[in-house]
Amino acid sequence: MKETSENYCIQQPLKIQKGLFNKIALMMSGVLICVMLTALTLSYYSNTQRLVKNVKVMMNALAPVFIDTIVFQDTESSLEFNRLISQYKEIRSLSVYDLNNKLLHYYHSDNAQDVTLRPFLYMSGLSRYKKDYLLSYPAYFNGDPIFKYVVYYSASNIFKTIVTQILIYVLPFLFFYCVYSFLYVPQSHSTA
Repeated sequence: MKETSENYCIQQPLKIQKGLFNKIALMMSGVLICVMLTALTLSYYSNTQRLVKNVKVMMNALAPVFIDTIVFQDTESSLEFNRLISQYKEIRSLSVYDLNNKLLHYYHSDNAQDVTLRPFLYMSGLSRYKKDYLLSYPAYFNGDPIFKYVVYYSASNIFKTIVTQILIYVLPFLFFYCVYSFLYVPQSHSTA
């Protein structure tokens, strides 16, 4: 009878420790999920805003080359414009319209097999197409809008960034859990 009560006395603190660990782990999981969802939302928003800004800057910088392409109908300028766009591997296609929505130029990258070879219609702003982005904005030259464009942009880099951030938030919790599970080994007391 004495042996049973000693086992009970030993097992009781172990049950309390295990219950306390479970409560801490549950609370940490809840906090981790809230922080992770907030960080992912902010990351997604900031990355998409940065993408919009970068594409606008790029298209406004390319406006003079495009003016030569359209106004002078210069084939060499058109090839130069396509060559400059092709340096951006994330751009799958580009449709350029005049201010009356008449198609002026269409480019698609060689690695854009999933894009049907047709221009996207201009709908102002940022939108989604499958898993990627469509960015439709006017391009400016000397402060005046001179043409509109629709860029079909691959979102793979943004999703890689989000997956990396998920790992950054989850790995410390997994590390804590692994260290605790290796260190927390119930000790068995032998009675003589």
